[in-house]
Amino acid sequence: MASPIVIGRIGVDSGIELIPRDVDFDGDVMRVSGELFDMTEPEWAWTRQNVLNLLDNRDEPVVPVTWAADPRLDGYYAPVGASVRGSVGHLANGRLDWSIDLQRIFGGLNVDIDDTYIAFLRVHDHGNGASAAFTNAWIPAEMLPLEDPDDGLTVISTDIRPADTTSPGLAMGTLSDPLATVPNFALRHRIAPEDYYDGGCKVEIDLDGTSTWRDLNGLTVPGNPNGRWRISNGVMRVSQSGTTGDLVVEYWGNTNAWEELGTFRVGNITGFTGATDGEGCYVTENSPLGAKIHYRLSYGTVSAGIAATVDVSLRRGDQFVEILAMGSTFVFGSTTTVACTWTPFGAYRTAANAAGNHFAILTPDAHTKDLANGRLTPTLTNTPRFAVAAYRENSPGEPPFPNNRDGVINGYIGVLASARRFLSR
Repeated sequence: MASPIVIGRIGVDSGIELIPRDVDFDGDVMRVSGELFDMTEPEWAWTRQNVLNLLDNRDEPVVPVTWAADPRLDGYYAPVGASVRGSVGHLANGRLDWSIDLQRIFGGLNVDIDDTYIAFLRVHDHGNGASAAFTNAWIPAEMLPLEDPDDGLTVISTDIRPADTTSPGLAMGTLSDPLATVPNFALRHRIAPEDYYDGGCKVEIDLDGTSTWRDLNGLTVPGNPNGRWRISNGVMRVSQSGTTGDLVVEYWGNTNAWEELGTFRVGNITGFTGATDGEGCYVTENSPLGAKIHYRLSYGTVSAGIAATVDVSLRRGDQFVEILAMGSTFVFGSTTTVACTWTPFGAYRTAANAAGNHFAILTPDAHTKDLANGRLTPTLTNTPRFAVAAYRENSPGEPPFPNNRDGVINGYIGVLASARRFLSR
């Protein structure tokens, strides 16, 4: 039986199987092509866009490729061409012809990955007493760390992955312990193409409203995915609740399964009302290092003119979901009454939920607190910043950082941004 080729996220959990009919080579460029049949209209549009997305995703100029039929071709490639032939006539029988050009980089498997981490203190209004701890919480267990090649940055520990095996097996493959706690470093490592997305971020789309989630390759979604998206990094997962702006936040917690922390709202300050509609939803980042969704909310009647745009984002390893709201005056917090306790950056849940997990709602901006209900009202009215953080232990120290309250709050203050490049060994 012919085997599908996996290109980027196409063939991982995308619901797409591309079985090459022809494979042609021109120097270091490989062209694979074929056709698909018997697809529904949503599947046809989904497949067409995911193939074309190989060229428009600035976040992933290089993608892993694996093919069980000829593993000698496995490696890392730069997509340099993608075309789809299909018309209404083709759609009548569900046929789609596809062709993808892939340029092999550094011999395909002769590739090292260089991740540079730059830490900075998040600008905040809470005084100089707040501390920060820079950490990229989890890394793929399959990653083979090499020596730090850049002497110009702070040297990392030679024991990048401690022998401690107590770390949880999370949602996208087993992940290892905290990567490092130094503020700036470069890490050169290797990872097999088939393991590349373990521990990374992803965007998922419910294609037809049946809760059948598919990984998106690239940035463009056919149609408006309003109310049908979720993003995850294997530790945290967030989705939009219906067509309103409410956000359902989940955590891979104590039961080694996705556990709901709660539903949170970017609400109008008048009565903490939710949005009457969410619209204009776009994917603005989609790579293993980060995922971001941008959408628009309306509150009340059109004549009231109350509207906002919201960015929801996750980075690899973060134990918090970031929310940036722009446009009106907001309250942020839980849609249900949850008693919380004071912290300079916001509030945290006083008692654990039924699964033994906690959350904190945070903002770097000056704000007032409603501890009885678990809500924050920032003083900054037009571009407030929020976050929902998850952790397992309310007291500091146990379990090991960053799975305690102080760990996730300090990790939110100390931001660890990263950039990736591919190098020849």
